[in-house]
Amino acid sequence: MKSNQVLIKQFLGGVAIALTLSSCNAQSHENPLAIEQVMEKRDGKKVYIAGEVIRTVPLVKNGAYQVKDQTDQLWVLTTQKLPKKGSKVSVLGKVVYHELSFSENQLYIQEIETKPYNPETSE
Repeated sequence: MKSNQVLIKQFLGGVAIALTLSSCNAQSHENPLAIEQVMEKRDGKKVYIAGEVIRTVPLVKNGAYQVKDQTDQLWVLTTQKLPKKGSKVSVLGKVVYHELSFSENQLYIQEIETKPYNPETSE
């Protein structure tokens, strides 16, 4: 009986450590996901990305901008004012798999929130 209690306590302790370690790597504006890793996420998944705005496309009721980091680049659709080309941004958005008329990729991010990003102070 006591050996079972010891095993349960050890198991629960291991779960607590695993949860603590995984929360240390949680995504945020300060800890974004590399853009190349977004390709592995399912449709509708919320992700944070960060990088430099390299292109902007004004559209009728919204706009799009392309963000590039060290690993890849990705389009972001927004209903807000487009960021300036060359600015560094952190984006919270939903992964969407759908064709864009101005892009070969069928993956983009639907913006939820965008903030200025300074990688030197965010690491």
